[in-house]
Amino acid sequence: MWRSLLWQKALETTQAQEQLHQLQTDTLRLFATVAAVGYLLWYLTFSIFMWPQDLILRTFPIVTVVVPTLVGTYALLPRSRPGAALVFLSGGLVAVTWAMCLLGSDKAVALYALLALVAAFVLHPLAGFVVTGTSIAILVALKSLVPGLIGWGDVSLTAAFSVLAVIGVWSVMHHLFLALNWYSDSYAQAEQRMREAQKQRGQLAQAWKQLETAYSRLERANGALELAWRAADEAERSKIELAANISHELRTPLNMIIGYSEMMMTSPGSYGGAILPAAYRGDLIAIYRSAQHLLALTEDVLDLARLEVGKLGLFREQVDVGQIIDEAVALVRDYVEAKGLKLILEVPSSLPTVNADRLRIRQVLLNLLTNAARLTDRGHVRVQVAKDEGYLRVSVEDSGPGIPPEDQARVFRLFVTQGKRTAEKGMGAGLGLPISKRFVELHGGEMGVESTVGVGSRFWFTLPLSDPKAGKHASTRAGLDRSVSEPPSPVVMLATGDRRTAQCLQRHLNGYRVEVADSYEEACRRALEARATAILADLTQTVDVESTCIPVVCCPLARTGRLAEVLGVAAYLVKPISREALREAIQGLGRPVRRVLIADDDTRFVRFLARLLNAEDRDFLIQYAHNGQEAIEKMLADPPDLLLLDLAMPSLDGIGVLSRMRSESALRKTAVIVVSAYEETEGTAPLGTEVRLIKPEGFRLVELTQVIGAALSHVSPPRAFAAPSEREHPAKQPG
Repeated sequence: MWRSLLWQKALETTQAQEQLHQLQTDTLRLFATVAAVGYLLWYLTFSIFMWPQDLILRTFPIVTVVVPTLVGTYALLPRSRPGAALVFLSGGLVAVTWAMCLLGSDKAVALYALLALVAAFVLHPLAGFVVTGTSIAILVALKSLVPGLIGWGDVSLTAAFSVLAVIGVWSVMHHLFLALNWYSDSYAQAEQRMREAQKQRGQLAQAWKQLETAYSRLERANGALELAWRAADEAERSKIELAANISHELRTPLNMIIGYSEMMMTSPGSYGGAILPAAYRGDLIAIYRSAQHLLALTEDVLDLARLEVGKLGLFREQVDVGQIIDEAVALVRDYVEAKGLKLILEVPSSLPTVNADRLRIRQVLLNLLTNAARLTDRGHVRVQVAKDEGYLRVSVEDSGPGIPPEDQARVFRLFVTQGKRTAEKGMGAGLGLPISKRFVELHGGEMGVESTVGVGSRFWFTLPLSDPKAGKHASTRAGLDRSVSEPPSPVVMLATGDRRTAQCLQRHLNGYRVEVADSYEEACRRALEARATAILADLTQTVDVESTCIPVVCCPLARTGRLAEVLGVAAYLVKPISREALREAIQGLGRPVRRVLIADDDTRFVRFLARLLNAEDRDFLIQYAHNGQEAIEKMLADPPDLLLLDLAMPSLDGIGVLSRMRSESALRKTAVIVVSAYEETEGTAPLGTEVRLIKPEGFRLVELTQVIGAALSHVSPPRAFAAPSEREHPAKQPG
């Protein structure tokens, strides 16, 4: 390191010396030029005053010295500065001495000091002292050889001026050398910085080129992303439309099958009191169960669609897995024992609780038990529960044919069955296991299969424990031990009185318990009693902030009555409907109903609704309409008390019928109950554009920033922001 520094310093010194030598060379050339011009002027002046006497005699010897000296100086200067300087100084001393002797004058004595200055500047200060000494020696010799030419005063003055000139030049040369060193250092640093700047400029140009390339790729990626977003939106809409179409196409006939068979079994009086033979009744029960199975399959498809679009929530609560197993086993016990299979339960008497959706876990168990029973001809079906580290492991084992290894990895794929034998056994379309696996994964668990061909299969799944140590939340098979249960979840009070909305919120608000109040005033009172975290109110409700100290969230809630309010009807029933649901909707009108018009394009469903109405102990006068236009005409001819309206009809749909009814004053008193296969909570349209959070005591800065952060983390940005046409080009390339 230090060697490189010394070498760098030496290089800088050499550069300074070279620059100094160049300056000395230029100065010597200047002195020679000045001497030539000065001599020419002196010669002309002297010629004017001395013409013609003694001109050639006195000036010719001087010319013979000056001219060769100047020519020699100019000739040697490009090749050797020291040689040219010696020629100039030597010739100068001889010329000055000759001039003094030939002209007999001491006026040229000052030129000796000038020659000493030139020697000190163009060669070295020591050379100036040498010239000074030579000049003094010449003057002393002239004083002795030519008496009266010069005096000791001239010698002393010449010596003094020469020494002062040399000293002055020495001082100037020292500072000049320092200045040149500084200049060399500065120049070297500037040159180094210039090279670095050029290098950085090259790197900047390369980076700019790369930035342009990256920007071009980003534009293309944004375009592809926008297309992908549109495709994703289209796919999501297609999935939701598929679910809605399945709901509409399957629920209506299933509603009739289930409703008719249920009425035949439970209300034979509707058919004139005829008693069905035992064989018919058995077949009817089989039809009823098959219809229930198809309805369950329909719900599986709808659950699949909800899972795919991320709209399926869980109703979590502390549950005893043993109780869920008992409920599931009770539903399939008759079927298992009817096949001659042995049902074995190996469930410990005391199990820790899990935080889970009871309905979904029971659905998983029912699916596994039903599959095991259907695939097993003889042997057993065993249910086992074991406690693992932080998990409960539930398994369903059968002694069936088993699953080949190449099929085990495929059993959890959608629409994939367990091979030819499952088809022969009348298995479904391959939805139960994939949906069950996703239900388990939503709970934070895993699901798998172990099977040996000819021996049997074991399907298992795990559920995370509420307490990993499993000592705090132990429960008995008879029920939960509330004395050791975990602290209750924070309460959120719903002020709409809608139980179905509460269930929907409960599935999606993990860690909170949703309670229902019939009004905002009741919600405020009960929220204080339960020390609720917040009150949820609909935007349509009047909120009195001063009446409570609890935060209030006002938002467009997806409650079951919202669509009925939007449509302006008395009630909105979703197929399949039951006698009880229809009876409650009619009783909710609060007025007598005798004349009823059923408007539906499905004649079978019209007949089914008529059967439900006739099963009531009331004397209804029933009319039928199979499209919207026919319904309007019949209502105008004879306005009914109640219209049972389907939304999807040809000619004029249900929305059009409602619009026409509003424009006809004669039909404004007719009550309307919509009977549709479309779930009102399955809509994809936004519920609203506003959500308000009101905290009566005010927000602290930390709370406000956390609320804003939580909201921003769950609100998707407008996708138009990513459109390439709306993005600005980066800054211009630097010049």
